[in-house]
Amino acid sequence: MKFFRRFRRGFLKTNELKKYFIYAIGEIILVVIGILIALQINTWNEKRKAVALGNEMVLEIQSGLESDLSELDRFFLMQQKVLNSQVIVSEWLKTSTPYHDSLSQHFSLTYLTTDFTINNAGYETLKKFGLRRIDNTPLRTAIADLYEIKYPSFIKFSDIYQNFLDELLANNARHFNELNYFSRRSMMHPLDVAKLRADAAYSYHLNTLKRFNQLLIYQSSLLK
Repeated sequence: MKFFRRFRRGFLKTNELKKYFIYAIGEIILVVIGILIALQINTWNEKRKAVALGNEMVLEIQSGLESDLSELDRFFLMQQKVLNSQVIVSEWLKTSTPYHDSLSQHFSLTYLTTDFTINNAGYETLKKFGLRRIDNTPLRTAIADLYEIKYPSFIKFSDIYQNFLDELLANNARHFNELNYFSRRSMMHPLDVAKLRADAAYSYHLNTLKRFNQLLIYQSSLLK
């Protein structure tokens, strides 16, 4: 600054106004260039921070998805086990085969439902800061599609399955001594096998539940 002031004073003392104005314009241009450089550096820094934050959120989403995959595998295996019991009970109801204690466990599993909890903490953080934090457009679109479309669709299927299960449960007290999910002992004995087989509403709800469970298992494989 002392250097520039010496120049200005020198031009003013010698009344070299033309040189002074040229110098003044040059000094303004230097200031503008300095400001532009500072702005560019600031822009680079902000972009670098944005990229770092985007990468951090992608890693958080990745961690959540790994947890979801593990949860989905558990869901798939459990619903397959439930479906197997639903098929066995459904086929037994259509025959005249006598009731035997081994059916008790299958009756219990028929009423079992598996929760699927989504780990969406990373995606909620991303939405808070803005999806544009992720520069990769295909990746950003795929993430939004998963959390905004595919997950809600799967949860909707799961809720419908639960509604059919509730309908089946409504008939349970008329036909069984109790409902037990956890005991290994034979607990669910039909009160009257003939009445149970003759109950068209029970068979309807069981078969509908079975079919929808098949669809739910298929949807879980698509989601995975």
